[in-house]
Amino acid sequence: MKFDLRYNLQNIGSIFVVAVQKTADTTLAYSKGAFLTYDITLIRRKEQKLAREIGARVTLLIGEGKMDICHDKTLSELVGSLNSVVKELASLEQQRNSLLTPAKKTESTCECSITHSEQRVTI
Repeated sequence: MKFDLRYNLQNIGSIFVVAVQKTADTTLAYSKGAFLTYDITLIRRKEQKLAREIGARVTLLIGEGKMDICHDKTLSELVGSLNSVVKELASLEQQRNSLLTPAKKTESTCECSITHSEQRVTI
Protein backbone atom coordinates (compact mmCIF):
# COMPACT_ATOMS: atom_id res chain seq x y z
CA MET A 1 0.00 0.00 0.00
CA LYS A 2 1.36 3.38 -0.90
CA PHE A 3 0.79 6.66 0.87
CA ASP A 4 -2.19 8.49 -0.68
CA LEU A 5 -2.21 12.13 0.42
CA ARG A 6 -5.42 13.01 -1.43
CA TYR A 7 -7.38 10.16 0.16
CA ASN A 8 -6.02 11.02 3.62
CA LEU A 9 -6.96 14.69 3.26
CA GLN A 10 -10.47 13.85 2.05
CA ASN A 11 -11.06 11.41 4.89
CA ILE A 12 -9.11 13.08 7.70
CA GLY A 13 -12.24 13.40 9.83
CA SER A 14 -13.01 9.69 9.64
CA ILE A 15 -9.39 8.77 10.32
CA PHE A 16 -9.33 11.07 13.36
CA VAL A 17 -12.62 9.70 14.71
CA VAL A 18 -11.39 6.11 14.39
CA ALA A 19 -8.13 6.98 16.18
CA VAL A 20 -9.97 8.77 19.00
CA GLN A 21 -12.46 5.91 19.30
CA LYS A 22 -9.69 3.31 19.63
CA THR A 23 -7.99 5.43 22.27
CA ALA A 24 -11.26 5.91 24.17
CA ASP A 25 -12.07 2.18 24.04
CA THR A 26 -8.64 1.30 25.41
CA THR A 27 -8.95 3.91 28.15
CA LEU A 28 -12.39 2.63 29.15
CA ALA A 29 -11.13 -0.95 29.28
CA TYR A 30 -8.26 0.04 31.57
CA SER A 31 -10.51 2.12 33.83
CA LYS A 32 -12.99 -0.77 34.11
CA GLY A 33 -10.01 -2.97 34.94
CA ALA A 34 -8.98 -0.56 37.68
CA PHE A 35 -12.47 -0.57 39.21
CA LEU A 36 -12.60 -4.36 39.01
CA THR A 37 -9.22 -4.53 40.74
CA TYR A 38 -10.59 -2.36 43.56
CA ASP A 39 -13.66 -4.62 43.87
CA ILE A 40 -11.43 -7.70 43.84
CA THR A 41 -9.37 -6.25 46.69
CA LEU A 42 -12.53 -5.65 48.75
CA ILE A 43 -13.82 -9.15 48.09
CA ARG A 44 -10.47 -10.68 49.05
CA ARG A 45 -10.69 -8.85 52.37
CA LYS A 46 -14.21 -10.19 52.83
CA GLU A 47 -12.94 -13.69 52.01
CA GLN A 48 -10.18 -13.39 54.61
CA LYS A 49 -12.67 -12.13 57.20
CA LEU A 50 -14.98 -15.08 56.55
CA ALA A 51 -12.05 -17.51 56.78
CA ARG A 52 -11.10 -16.02 60.16
CA GLU A 53 -14.71 -16.30 61.35
CA ILE A 54 -14.81 -19.96 60.26
CA GLY A 55 -11.58 -20.63 62.12
CA ALA A 56 -12.88 -18.91 65.23
CA ARG A 57 -16.14 -20.87 65.08
CA VAL A 58 -14.32 -24.21 64.66
CA THR A 59 -12.04 -23.33 67.57
CA LEU A 60 -15.07 -22.45 69.70
CA LEU A 61 -16.87 -25.69 68.84
CA ILE A 62 -13.81 -27.83 69.54
CA GLY A 63 -13.26 -25.91 72.78
CA GLU A 64 -16.82 -26.80 73.81
CA GLY A 65 -16.03 -30.44 73.15
CA LYS A 66 -18.25 -30.88 70.10
CA MET A 67 -16.70 -33.32 67.69
CA ASP A 68 -19.42 -33.24 65.02
CA ILE A 69 -18.93 -29.69 63.74
CA CYS A 70 -20.47 -30.46 60.33
CA HIS A 71 -24.00 -30.07 61.71
CA ASP A 72 -23.44 -26.61 63.19
CA LYS A 73 -25.84 -24.16 61.52
CA THR A 74 -23.66 -21.07 61.99
CA LEU A 75 -20.60 -22.81 60.58
CA SER A 76 -22.59 -24.07 57.57
CA GLU A 77 -23.81 -20.52 56.85
CA LEU A 78 -20.26 -19.17 57.07
CA VAL A 79 -18.95 -21.84 54.70
CA GLY A 80 -21.81 -21.11 52.28
CA SER A 81 -21.00 -17.41 52.39
CA LEU A 82 -17.33 -18.16 51.78
CA ASN A 83 -18.19 -20.32 48.76
CA SER A 84 -20.31 -17.56 47.22
CA VAL A 85 -17.55 -15.00 47.83
CA VAL A 86 -14.98 -17.29 46.17
CA LYS A 87 -17.25 -17.69 43.12
CA GLU A 88 -17.77 -13.93 42.90
CA LEU A 89 -14.03 -13.36 43.21
CA ALA A 90 -13.30 -15.80 40.40
CA SER A 91 -15.90 -14.13 38.20
CA LEU A 92 -14.47 -10.65 38.77
CA GLU A 93 -10.91 -11.84 38.15
CA GLN A 94 -12.00 -13.45 34.90
CA GLN A 95 -13.72 -10.22 33.80
CA ARG A 96 -10.65 -8.18 34.65
CA ASN A 97 -8.32 -10.54 32.81
CA SER A 98 -10.55 -10.51 29.73
CA LEU A 99 -10.46 -6.71 29.71
CA LEU A 100 -6.71 -6.42 30.12
CA THR A 101 -5.56 -9.38 28.02
CA PRO A 102 -6.21 -7.90 24.53
CA ALA A 103 -3.80 -5.06 25.26
CA LYS A 104 -0.94 -7.45 25.89
CA LYS A 105 1.27 -8.59 23.07
CA THR A 106 1.13 -12.21 22.17
CA GLU A 107 4.32 -13.99 21.34
CA SER A 108 4.25 -16.72 18.76
CA THR A 109 6.84 -19.33 18.14
CA CYS A 110 8.19 -20.07 14.74
CA GLU A 111 6.59 -23.16 13.24
CA CYS A 112 9.72 -24.02 11.34
CA SER A 113 11.93 -24.40 14.39
CA ILE A 114 13.24 -27.88 15.11
CA THR A 115 13.37 -29.19 18.63
CA HIS A 116 16.15 -31.42 19.86
CA SER A 117 13.94 -34.50 19.74
CA GLU A 118 13.14 -33.90 16.06
CA GLN A 119 16.78 -33.69 14.94
CA ARG A 120 18.03 -36.76 13.15
CA VAL A 121 21.60 -37.82 12.92
CA THR A 122 22.73 -39.80 9.91
CA ILE A 123 25.97 -41.73 9.83
